[in-house]
Amino acid sequence: MNVKTTITLLILLLIVGGLFFFVERKAPTTREVERQAAQTADAQGEPLFSDAAFAPDRVLRIEITHGGRTYEFTRENDQWQLTAPARFAAQSLTLPTEAATLRYTARFEPGDAELPSLDRIQLDPPQATVAFHMEDGKTQTLHLGRRGAGGRGYAMVNEDRRVYYINDALHTALLERGVTSLLANRLEAPSVGQVDRVTLRRESGEIDLVKQEGQWNFGGASRGRADQEAVDQLLGAARALWISRYDLVGEDELSLYGLTSPRAVLNMHVPAIAAPASTDGQASDEGAQPPAAPERTLTLRIGAPVDARGDSFFANWSLDEELSRVVFRVNDYDAKKLEKTVDELRDARVTPLLEESIKQVRIERPGAPPLVLERTSEGFAFGDPAPPYALDQDAAGQLVTRIVQARAERYVPDAAPEGVPAATITLTALGKAEPDTLRLFAAD
Repeated sequence: MNVKTTITLLILLLIVGGLFFFVERKAPTTREVERQAAQTADAQGEPLFSDAAFAPDRVLRIEITHGGRTYEFTRENDQWQLTAPARFAAQSLTLPTEAATLRYTARFEPGDAELPSLDRIQLDPPQATVAFHMEDGKTQTLHLGRRGAGGRGYAMVNEDRRVYYINDALHTALLERGVTSLLANRLEAPSVGQVDRVTLRRESGEIDLVKQEGQWNFGGASRGRADQEAVDQLLGAARALWISRYDLVGEDELSLYGLTSPRAVLNMHVPAIAAPASTDGQASDEGAQPPAAPERTLTLRIGAPVDARGDSFFANWSLDEELSRVVFRVNDYDAKKLEKTVDELRDARVTPLLEESIKQVRIERPGAPPLVLERTSEGFAFGDPAPPYALDQDAAGQLVTRIVQARAERYVPDAAPEGVPAATITLTALGKAEPDTLRLFAAD
C-alpha cells in the first residue's frame, strides 16, 4: 500500500468518525431521557390507571410471565395461592395494590431516532409481563422493561404502543426478588386439633398415630397411648419450618433432589368438615350437602442435603400424597425436629385419667385383702371390704395423686413379664365405661 492510499483511508476514517460522533451527540441517550423526565415531569407523576380501570380488591387472578415460564396466582377465600405451574400457598400479595398506584413521570412512543429503542430498554421482548384478571372479565396487562434511575423503570400497558416511565415497585418485586419470592415462607400445616391421623416415615421405620375419641394412640406395629403434646410438637415442627429458597422443577427432576426416596415423610390427615345444618329444617332437593371442607392428606417430604456440609435440605410440600413441583430448602436444625422416635411420642403417664374424675381405686396384692377407696361428697371412704379403722383423708388423697401423676422413666419393647403382678390397680372414672387397669411387676 503506497503513501497516497494510506492518507486517503485516514481522511475517510476521520470523516466517518466525525459523523458518528455528531449523530450520537445529537441523539439523547437512555440516561438523558431518564434525567429529562425527572426534571420536567411532576414530582409525583400521573396515575397509570384510573380508579375505575383498576380496583385492587377486584383482581381474581394474576398471570406472570418471566424467564420463559408462566406463573398463575389465584385468590381463593381471600387468600392467594400459586395455582400453576404447581400449587402452593402465596404470601398476602400486594401486587394489585402496587399496580393500581403506579404513576408515570414521562411517556413516549418509540420509533423516533432520538429516543431509546424498545430493545435498548428491554421491552422487545419485555423482561416480564403481568396480567391482572378482574371480576368483570376485563384484564389489565403490564409489560416491564429494564429499571432506570431514581427508583423508576420502563413499562408498556395493554396494547398501548407508548412507553411509560413508572415507579419501579413491580420491577423490584418481580425482576429483582423473583416470582418465587411471592410464595409463603411458612407452611400451612394443621394443628393437633385439626387432624385425626399422622404418619411419620423415616429410614428407621414408620410411626402411625391415630386419634380416637380425643385420645391419641399408636397404630401399626406400635402399641399404647401417644402424648398429644408431643404430637402437636411434631406438627408444630412442620409449621415452624423456615423456607429459604424456592425452585420450580420438572417432574422428572424431583429425584435429583432426593424427593422420590426422601429421608423423612410426614403425612397429616385432615378429616372432612361437615356443612352446617339447614336453618329451616328442610332437606335439600339435591340430597346430602357436600362437606364444608373435604378431607385431605397434607404431605411434607425432606429430601437430600443441598451440599456436602449437610446444613440444609431440599424439601417438598403438597396438599395430597402426590409430589409437588415446588422444591424448597430448609435448614438442618428444623429438619431434625422431625426425627422423632416412638418413645419420644409416647404418653409417659401411667393413666390419662384426671384426678377429679376418679370414682374408685382398687389395689390388689398377692396374700393381702384388696384396698378399695370410693369417692364421696366429703372426700374418700373405704369400700368393701372395709378395714376396722378410719381412713386418713390426706393419705388417701396423696395416694390418688401419686397414681395419676406417675410417669414412665423408660420403655421395654415387646415386654412379656411372667408371674403374678406385685400389684394390680384398677381405676374407675366418671364418663368411662371401662376402668383403667395398671399391673405392676418387679423390675429385673
